[in-house]
Amino acid sequence: MSTKDNNEKRQAVPEESRSTNNRQQKIKINAKALYAAFIMLILFFSSYLLPAERQVKRSAFFVLFFSFFTVNSLIQLQAEMTSAALCFLCASLILCGKKPALILSGFTGALLFFFKSIFILLYISAVLCAFIYNFYFGRRANAKRYLISAVSMLIFETVFLTAVFLIYPQEFKDMSYASNFQSTLLSEGLDVSLNLIAD
Repeated sequence: MSTKDNNEKRQAVPEESRSTNNRQQKIKINAKALYAAFIMLILFFSSYLLPAERQVKRSAFFVLFFSFFTVNSLIQLQAEMTSAALCFLCASLILCGKKPALILSGFTGALLFFFKSIFILLYISAVLCAFIYNFYFGRRANAKRYLISAVSMLIFETVFLTAVFLIYPQEFKDMSYASNFQSTLLSEGLDVSLNLIAD
């Protein structure tokens, strides 16, 4: 093989690598742009649903917008950030008070399970957020709306868990394994056997 052929081959490899990197960069940019648009949509609807004057809704949107988009980890499509946005939406749906909105708040709360199973507890924070909002603005808290939302969340969560159990039961075992590999507030470190890894 001639020296010219070798040089051409060497030049072709970096060009292919650059082309692949460019494609990957475009995919990342598009994914992050779509994610940002999705978050903005959730924040907009959360603000729009608040039972308040237009000026208060506008202020709430800007506060939420800056709270999310000044945090560097948002652009990494973090489960925590998405769950926080869904919690705002869930609280706003409860505050809206209409029956379809309350049912939808339960659906939104049930979705938190799929980001990380423990995030289902964030539903409680959404309910507390709605309660504190009512208390702060001197609005009478209606226990019925919280009950409808909670029952809706339990029904949707049961449906979701049943569907996962029937379609992909391995998911529950995977969640159990994941907790063994993560260091959490209640864990004392990792204690994973080689048998578990090979399983």
